Amino acid sequence: MPYLDIEKQRKAQREYYYRNKEAVQARTEEWRKNNPERNKEHKATYIKNDPERRKAQSVLASVKFRKNNLEHCREYNRQYKKDNPDVLLAVKAIRRAKKAKAYSLLSKEEKLKCKSFYTESQKLSKENEGKTKYVVDHIVPISKGGKHHPNNLQVVPDLWNMHKGNKLWGKYKYKGKI
Repeated sequence: MPYLDIEKQRKAQREYYYRNKEAVQARTEEWRKNNPERNKEHKATYIKNDPERRKAQSVLASVKFRKNNLEHCREYNRQYKKDNPDVLLAVKAIRRAKKAKAYSLLSKEEKLKCKSFYTESQKLSKENEGKTKYVVDHIVPISKGGKHHPNNLQVVPDLWNMHKGNKLWGKYKYKGKI
């Protein structure tokens, strides 16, 4: 029976679906198996026409997966943190900068350059075999109005960075001594 009111039609379809849920799902699954090409076309059209809804469904699916595989996800996260300390340090610095309102949107190149500072500090710390730990320093501290930007970052030994603290030492940059 054709409806003139689209809302009434949708309501009737929903009610029918919930009354006959198993039968509808079985019919749908059978149709998908018998028509793989049309199903593929339908999915592509669906994604193209409504990417926001698809994104929301993807988020819900990932939340459901995490809920059902909590221990696996925790182990994966532990291993990721262990394997990627530079990424975590960069994310932490961005979070602090945003909190202090010292973060502006960066281009992809600038983001990569910022990340390279954190990667370099980890590499130098490993090469030193733990004798000296290297960290990323903001030349003009965030607390003094500096931005989290590649032009305001430098890799320095952690002792030098602790000595400097949040002091504003003008254009002074690390040259290998305290």
